[in-house]
Amino acid sequence: MDAAATVCFHCAEPLPARGRWTAEVDGASRAFCCAGCEAAALLIRDAGLADYYRVRREPARRADGAAFDWTTWDGEAVQAAHVRDDGGRREITVLVEGIRCAACGWLIEHALAREPGVCAIDVNPSTGRATLAWDPARTRLGTVLERLSGYGYLAHLPGTGDAAATAERRRALKRLVVAGLGMMQGMMFAEALYFGDGGGMDVATRDFFRWIGLAVSTPVVFYAGWPFLRGAWIEWSQHRPGMDLLVSTTILVAWLASAIETVRGGPAVYFDAAVMFVFLLLATRHLEQAARRRANAAVEVLSRAQPQAARRIGDDGAAVDVPVHALRAGDVVRVRPGESVPADGVLQSDAGAFDEALLSGESRPVVRRAGERVLAGSVCVDAPADVRVERTGAATTLAQVVRLVERAQSARPRAALIADRIASRFVVVMFGATAAVAGAWLAVDPSQALPVALAMLAVSCPCALSLAVPAGLAATHARLARDGLLVLRADALETLAAVDTVVLDKTGTLTSGRMRLADVRLLREMPRERVLAIAAALERDSLHPLASALRPHADDALVATAVRALAGRGVEGTVAGTQWRIGSATFAAATDADADDGGIWLADAHGAVARLAFEDELRVDAAAAVDALRAQGVEVRVLSGDAPRAVGAVAARLGIGHWQARQGPEDKLAAIRTLQAAGRRVAMVGDGINDAAVLAGADVSVAMAEGAAMAHAAADVVLAAPRLAPLPLLLAAARDTQRIARQNLGWAAGYNALGLVVAAFGLVPPWAAAIGMSVSSLAVTLNALRLAAPSRPAQRLQVPTPAPPVTA
Repeated sequence: MDAAATVCFHCAEPLPARGRWTAEVDGASRAFCCAGCEAAALLIRDAGLADYYRVRREPARRADGAAFDWTTWDGEAVQAAHVRDDGGRREITVLVEGIRCAACGWLIEHALAREPGVCAIDVNPSTGRATLAWDPARTRLGTVLERLSGYGYLAHLPGTGDAAATAERRRALKRLVVAGLGMMQGMMFAEALYFGDGGGMDVATRDFFRWIGLAVSTPVVFYAGWPFLRGAWIEWSQHRPGMDLLVSTTILVAWLASAIETVRGGPAVYFDAAVMFVFLLLATRHLEQAARRRANAAVEVLSRAQPQAARRIGDDGAAVDVPVHALRAGDVVRVRPGESVPADGVLQSDAGAFDEALLSGESRPVVRRAGERVLAGSVCVDAPADVRVERTGAATTLAQVVRLVERAQSARPRAALIADRIASRFVVVMFGATAAVAGAWLAVDPSQALPVALAMLAVSCPCALSLAVPAGLAATHARLARDGLLVLRADALETLAAVDTVVLDKTGTLTSGRMRLADVRLLREMPRERVLAIAAALERDSLHPLASALRPHADDALVATAVRALAGRGVEGTVAGTQWRIGSATFAAATDADADDGGIWLADAHGAVARLAFEDELRVDAAAAVDALRAQGVEVRVLSGDAPRAVGAVAARLGIGHWQARQGPEDKLAAIRTLQAAGRRVAMVGDGINDAAVLAGADVSVAMAEGAAMAHAAADVVLAAPRLAPLPLLLAAARDTQRIARQNLGWAAGYNALGLVVAAFGLVPPWAAAIGMSVSSLAVTLNALRLAAPSRPAQRLQVPTPAPPVTA
């Protein structure tokens, strides 16, 4: 064992004077502060993960083995509210206390992946969130999280366990305050020295001010600047030079050289540059972390939107307060004005207004009528409402939105990764360039070698380069979330900025998708009610808008079996022993293409039985959205599986010249490929199962919130509200983001190039270089934060009166 060891090998806490623990780890005897840290280190060693100690950026959390009842994670309250089923396995997202750096995420992923029953584990070190999937037949959630605690990491449900993050913010604020006070004092004494050099200050007074500068700067460098020093040591030990190594080298060289000059009475000291560098860097990081917390706050607000209790209506009509996790499908709950809806369900009351701003970005309350769906997390506005529960806990739309936002935040676009790689290599080049320039100055004017080297190191810090892209993306995601837009793919905004063609589906996209049965034409002697009941049985499990229009005509005695849906064509199945088809004329009834008049046909083996006509309303903001897209220089087209008459009517009302009807999934994909082959950058907007393939094939894809799950899975962006108005805002935000990113990258690269030349010629003192570096980083951050501003009034669409329905 290393007899000189003073801190715990695992958590870096001071070792106790007596009773320390030791164990063989990574080829040497290591000392630990407690049995918990020793056990955690042995777990890591025995799992073959000892590389963790070589790649971590910060010490692990102390694993003192505090008692905890892990079976609570397997209780009904947690399972119902936070766990979601995913094809036979279960999945949960938790906050993990103790994640300090990327190495912590690496350790958690590799360690838990080896546990029996763990299917997948994905850790986001920047947000401290982990998504865990496990097989409930092989292990329990509590068992996995207990194992995780053995490595020194504690799991919490979202919205809880914020104490560690709060403590870390307080420590960071203390460091910032110390650095600020030290900088003010250090600059005051440095100013006296600068004026004294030209005014004949005597040596004793000069040395007095220097010793005070040393006393003031030391806590700033080694306490306030400790995060940089610690990061530099880790980068050095990993042989991966980064910004912390460059920053720490500058700070330590300035402080150490000044301390030596103070002791020996040399010609100049640079305490002011050291303290100013520490303070300005801490201030910049504080602003960056505040922006990240604001982005993460959106997830926390969503996580807390669902209430913990609900008023369930019993069979006797009495209301009883119950925990939300006790709700089941079919229960009826009463929501009073000002309360949040506890689960997704169907409104039982005549009508009610609900504030859905948190979910969709819609600023005005939405009026729901009896039989319409209301969402968990929406707020009842005007009168008590009774809601029949359909989905609870992790199955609600609110929970799905939270997962989508988490997925968006964890992604890093290609431009950000490139900027990080450039910054890392830039550090290596800068050390070589600084050494070469300092060597040249030693030959020309040795007294200028150190200040020139300090100025070059300070001015060259690539903080602005690394912030250029991520800062803008964080601000844009926050702005888009307020407008009801969820960006899922990391590079979606970059692709959107180059889009010149937007292709729209009709039903459920340009139209509301709320079909109404307009006419039934019977072609055989069969009761109208029987015809509609058969049609409803075939469409019972479909998500197509036609299914909702037929649902009121369903007969529980008629059940369809062997049902098969053919995307873009129709549905077939067996009802009461007879094979039936419902869909387009060519699919269900007629062989003559001319018979395709836009109606929906019901047929058996002997031919057509009835023709059904439906009406669908054009979305009230469709025309304004299409006009706004055109104003942005984008060509708008329509691809639809509906009949030519209905598609042509919609296109004519919207002034869209290019449209195609009766397009199946393969036809839509082929049309998109044709546009791409002609050099177009295509965005596809759709909502149905038959849109999944074309959404995946487009350059960038947008799915409507009320669309099918397959459409969401294939989409790059989801419109959280059933509106098209945010679509032009999305395009504008993407272009703004690219413009700001280019500005930031141009500024950062230009500043570094010009600053290096000026510093190399000795024209910039070290303190001015420190100010320039920090001003550059602050300029990048503030420029990016402009993207978080609310959409300009000119971007908001003027919504006209609703258009008359479209008849199919």
